[in-house]
Amino acid sequence: WTPERTQPQSNDFTISKTFFRPTLCGFPQKMIAAKFYVSIVILFIFFGWVKAFSQSVIVDEGLEKLGGGYNTAIRVFLPYVSQEQISDSWSDFLKDNKAKIKKSKEEITAKNVVIAGMGADTLLVYSTITPVDSGFQLAAVFIRDNMAITSKNHPKESSWLTKFFKEWGIKLSQ
Repeated sequence: WTPERTQPQSNDFTISKTFFRPTLCGFPQKMIAAKFYVSIVILFIFFGWVKAFSQSVIVDEGLEKLGGGYNTAIRVFLPYVSQEQISDSWSDFLKDNKAKIKKSKEEITAKNVVIAGMGADTLLVYSTITPVDSGFQLAAVFIRDNMAITSKNHPKESSWLTKFFKEWGIKLSQ
């Protein structure tokens, strides 16, 4: 390490004395700081670009035409997964929870579903799988006591379902 020069030398160019502070590597401090900031900006741009072009499992709530009318459904977007994989995995989940399943062209109906994480009450589940962009969306309406489970009227159950669908979707997408 060399101390800062305070007096200009005869062979110095027009570099100010604050700019020319050698460091351990021999580079001026302002150059190192500039390289550091440029590196940080490049990293943010790179990670933003990767995030923008990568697709992940998305879980949300919205109105869907299921169960003979428009009901609030929990929707799961699953990228790069086939419809058969989703259908098989979803049917297995429903069967594991004691459901009696009836499939039609547009809808999967499950009666007497008892999901351990949501209590001992039986549920009626209407679901559908539709193609979206480069993946599929599973929309499911869970009905308890003639009322759809939503984040407003059943926040605990809705939160559990959202977490379940996120984990289920990630597992299925791998």
